[in-house]
Amino acid sequence: MRCVILGPVLLVTAACGTSSEEAAVADEVLAVEDDVALDDGTAGLAGTYELTSGDGSVVLQVLSPDGTYRDTTPGGEELERGSWRSDGEGICLDADGPATERCMTGSEVGPDGSWRAIDSTGADTGTVVRQLD
Repeated sequence: MRCVILGPVLLVTAACGTSSEEAAVADEVLAVEDDVALDDGTAGLAGTYELTSGDGSVVLQVLSPDGTYRDTTPGGEELERGSWRSDGEGICLDADGPATERCMTGSEVGPDGSWRAIDSTGADTGTVVRQLD
C-alpha cells in the first residue's frame, strides 16, 4: 500500500515546481519504492524459528523475506533449503530437489510463546518457537 500512496504524492510534489534537488530526492525515493515487493502476507512470517521434534532433535529454520528458507542444526550444518510461501492457513515449504511441497499449520500459541506444528495429514511434527532476530 505504501507504494501506491507514496508514489502519487511525490509525483504531485514534483509537478508543482520543486527545486531540482527536491526532484532528485523524489526520483530516488520512487526508484527505491519501485523495487519493494508488495506484501503478500508473508513478510510478517519471515524470521528465525527453533523447531524441536518429538525425539528431541532441534532444527533452526530461517524464513527469508524473499521466499527462501534454510534449515540448519544448532551448530550451523545445513540440512535443507528451498522456497516457502503462506497458503493463508500456515506455511508451505518446497525443498530444493525432488521433494514435494509440504504445508503446515500451527496450534494456538502457548503462554511460553511456543506452538505445535501440524502437517497436512494432521500429525503433530513438534514444537516451534520464534527466535528474536
